[in-house]
Amino acid sequence: MKSADFLVELWVEDMPVAVQLEAEFKLKEAVEKLFEREKISGEFKKGFSTPRRAAVLFENVSRYIEESKTDIKGPPEKIAFDRDGKPSAVLEGFLARYQADCADIRIRATDRGNYVFLEKTIPRRSSEQVIRENIYSALEGIKFSKMMRWGAHSFPRPVRNVLIMFGKKALKLDCFGIPSSKTSRAFMGENIKIESPAAYEQNLKSSRILADRKKRGDVFEAQLKDALKEPLYSKPSDELTRETLGICEFPRILKGEFDEKFLELPHEFLKVTLEFHQKCFAVYDKKGMVNRFLFVVDGVSDNAREVRDNYERCVTARFEDTKFFWENDRKKKLIEYYDNLKRVNYMGKFSTLYEKAERIIRDAAEIAKIYSPGEEEEVRKTAKLLYCDIVTQIVGEFPELHGIAGQYLGMGVTDDPDELPVGSHALRDAVTLETLNNVSAVCGLAERLNTLKSFFSSGMLPTTSKDPYALIKTADEALRILAETEGIDFEVTKIFEIVFDDVEKSVSDKLRDFMNERFKLYLIKKGIPADVANMTESKFDIPKEALKLSRVVMTVRDKKRDEFAHIAASAKRIRNILKQAEKFGMEPATVQKDLLKAPEEKALYDLSALLGGELENLMSKKDYTAALLRLVSVKEPLDSFFEKLMVMDKDEALRDNRLGLLRDIDKLLSNFGRFDTLNALVLEDNTGKKLE
Repeated sequence: MKSADFLVELWVEDMPVAVQLEAEFKLKEAVEKLFEREKISGEFKKGFSTPRRAAVLFENVSRYIEESKTDIKGPPEKIAFDRDGKPSAVLEGFLARYQADCADIRIRATDRGNYVFLEKTIPRRSSEQVIRENIYSALEGIKFSKMMRWGAHSFPRPVRNVLIMFGKKALKLDCFGIPSSKTSRAFMGENIKIESPAAYEQNLKSSRILADRKKRGDVFEAQLKDALKEPLYSKPSDELTRETLGICEFPRILKGEFDEKFLELPHEFLKVTLEFHQKCFAVYDKKGMVNRFLFVVDGVSDNAREVRDNYERCVTARFEDTKFFWENDRKKKLIEYYDNLKRVNYMGKFSTLYEKAERIIRDAAEIAKIYSPGEEEEVRKTAKLLYCDIVTQIVGEFPELHGIAGQYLGMGVTDDPDELPVGSHALRDAVTLETLNNVSAVCGLAERLNTLKSFFSSGMLPTTSKDPYALIKTADEALRILAETEGIDFEVTKIFEIVFDDVEKSVSDKLRDFMNERFKLYLIKKGIPADVANMTESKFDIPKEALKLSRVVMTVRDKKRDEFAHIAASAKRIRNILKQAEKFGMEPATVQKDLLKAPEEKALYDLSALLGGELENLMSKKDYTAALLRLVSVKEPLDSFFEKLMVMDKDEALRDNRLGLLRDIDKLLSNFGRFDTLNALVLEDNTGKKLE
C-alpha cells in the first residue's frame, strides 16, 4: 500500500471544558505543520476531544517521501567566509538550520553580488521513520493559553498515555517523559486495543467512550427526550449542555426528585441552584416547575440507585440553604438594603457601590427627562433599587440571581412608595435585559455606561486578550439597549453629555471610539455585511436608525447590485479626488451655474439640486428605502461626468467649480454613511473589460 492512516491520541488528566476544543485544534495544527515541513502528504480526517483525551486522525498519509532537491538562497559570499576562507558563524548558522554542510553549497552570481546557495538532494525516505524522529518535538512544542507544568513538560493537564499509530502499527518512542503505548485508555485507565486508526472511534465506543463531541450531543439529546414524556420537559441552557458534554465521555441521564415544599420558592431560585451549582437539569410541565430533576453520569454504573440518592441529598441540602437565605432576606424591605452599599468597595472612579448607585440614579433621571418624561419617578425608584439585592444573602450565595432576587423583594403588596408595582419587571429587566421597556432601558443604560466610565477613567481598558472586568460584555449590552429599545430613539451624543459630565473629555472620546468599533461587530452579528457595517458606522449617533439603515442598504443593494457597484466605485473616486485637492491646497468652490459648460456637468448639477431636497424629505420621514432607490438614479450622470470630463482642468475657476460639484455629490452620499467603504462589485462592460 502506498498510503496509510495516521492517529495521535494523548490521554490526560481531566481537562477543563474550555480547553478541550483548543487541545484538539492545536494537536491537528502541530501534525499538519510537521507534515508540511517534512513534505509528507496526507489529509486531515477528524478530530476528537473529551475530558480525558485529545486525538486527531489523518488518512491517505504517504508511506514514503519522494526524493527532492533543495535550492535555498543563503547569505552573501562576503559575510559567509572569514579572511582565511573558512565558514563564518553566519554560514554555520545557515547550514545548521537546514541540516547541511559545506559540501552542499554553491556560490552563484546575482544582480546584487555573489551569494551562497544551498543545493541538497534529499533521498527517498520512510514517512514512518521521519514521523518517529520528529513527532515528539512537534507534540511537546504545542503552546496553549494556559499550561500546566510537570517536570520538564507542559500541557493543559499532565499527559499519562501517548498512542501514535501509522497504519496498524503503534510507533515506539518517548514523548512527554513516558514511553508511547500500544493501546488507548478507558475511564479508569484500563487498556483499550485500537485495531487501526480508522477503527479508533469504534474501538472506543465498544468501551463506552464517545470521542466525537457531536455524537455525544446526539446521545444526550436522545436520552433527554426518552427521560421526559409529555407534558414534562426540560430547557437546559446551551452553556449547561456544553459543559455537561465536556465532563463526560459517555453521557447517561438519570432522574431525581425533591420535596414539593421547595416549589414555594421562586422557580428561578431553584433553577439557578440546580443548573449553575449542581449541574442538574430542571424539569417543567405546563403549569411550571415540578419537583423532579435530571442529572448526567459518565458511563454505565451498577450503583445507579446510590448515585441518585446522593444527588437527591445534595440537591435537598442546597435547597435548604436557598430557603434559609431567602427567608432571612425577606425580613427586610429591598430599600432597607440601600445604605449597606456604603460598605461595598468599588474599583475605578467610584470608591463604593453606594457612590456609583447615587450617580446612576442621577443619570437615569436626567436621561428619562429627555426620552421618557412621563416615567421619571418610576425610573428614579427603579434605579435606586437596582443594586440593593447585591448585599442580600441570596445574591451573595447565588450571584446569578442579581436583579431577579431584587425584583421579588421589591414587589410590594401595599401602596408603599418604596415598593415596585406588582407585576412590574423593570428592575429585573434592567439587569438581565430579558425585555426592554422604557424604564428598564434607561436604568440599564445608565448603569452600564457608569460601569464603563468608572474603569475607562482609571485607565483600565479592555483588550482582545484581557478583559478581567467583562467590559466588552458591558459595552455590548449598552449597545443592545441603544439599538433595540422599541420605544426610544437614543442619541449617543446627548447620553454621553449627561453621563460623562464629571470626567475629562478624553475619557468619553476613548469610550466613544471603543463603542464605535463594538457597534460594527454588533451589526455584523445581526447579519449585516462587514462593508455595510463600515458604511453606516458613521450614523452611530442614533444606533437604532443605523441598524435600520444598515438593513435597508443590504436589501436595496441586493436589488440594485449594478447601480450600487458603480456608485461605490464613484464614491471612492470622489473621496480620493477631494483628498488630493486638499493636499495641494485646492479649495472646492460654491458651484456657479454659469461655469457649468459641458452638458455632463450640467446634468449632474441639476440632478444633485433636485435630489438634495428629495433626500432630505425622505430621510426626515425615515423612509430609507425610497431614499436609496432615488439615490441610485445618480449612477448614469456620474458615469458620464467621469467619462467625458477632466476634473483637474487647467482653468482654476473651472476646476474649483467641478470640485465643488463633487463635494455636493459627496454630501448627498453621506446621508447614508461612508459610501466609499462599500465593496465595489466586479462587473463587466459590453467589451468584456472588467470594471470596479
